[in-house]
Amino acid sequence: MIIEDIISISKRDYLNLLQIINAQAKQIDVQAKVIKYLKQDIRLLKNGRNSNTSSTPSSQDFSRSNKHNSRKKTGRSSGGQKGHKGSTLKMVETPDEIKKHQPDYCSHCGEAFEEGSEFELQKRRQEVVIQPIVPKYIEHQSFSCTCQKCGKKTTSQLPSHLRANVQYGKNIQSLIAYLSVFQYLPSNRIKVYMKDVMGLEMSEGTIYNFLKSMSQRAEPVYQTIKERLFKSPSTASL
Repeated sequence: MIIEDIISISKRDYLNLLQIINAQAKQIDVQAKVIKYLKQDIRLLKNGRNSNTSSTPSSQDFSRSNKHNSRKKTGRSSGGQKGHKGSTLKMVETPDEIKKHQPDYCSHCGEAFEEGSEFELQKRRQEVVIQPIVPKYIEHQSFSCTCQKCGKKTTSQLPSHLRANVQYGKNIQSLIAYLSVFQYLPSNRIKVYMKDVMGLEMSEGTIYNFLKSMSQRAEPVYQTIKERLFKSPSTASL
């Protein structure tokens, strides 16, 4: 290194530069993730599954055109038909929470309402909300007790499905399988959903292991269904 190339800066300037470099590194990392997701979307749009190459329904084809409609015209107008029972949102008789909005003062003269004033109910309106989803941690504890008669110790057994000090519950594994198989979400989108909606940090490797494990457990059921289909009279006649 040439001595003339060495530049001396103050500690304050050095810390400011270091802060800028760290901020740019984080920004680059975020942009790299965005680019990764966009590339996956582009790959799906160009070479994604469709009804011509897989069992994917035609309604879920990427870049599907709605110009061609194979359904025959019935002469009926679009939308709900007469006699069709709708699913209008209805008020419930016993809401989970009631918020009372009572005036503090008279809107005509400005006089404050005293404590104990009588208020008459004028309107009722309800809104349906979803409570914040927070992961629930359940701790299973095993205890032992010494018998006063024989002096030997007996220890209770923990549930057999608990094989690690901490693990995800069965309902979380079922949700991941539902999002993957029924909703066609890729593992990276499932990871984002679990973090943003469920508040759970989960790697794509964990998601893959869950899906692999559940697929292996479902294999005997698949084979049974397959065998029954082959033995079915309607299938045998094809």
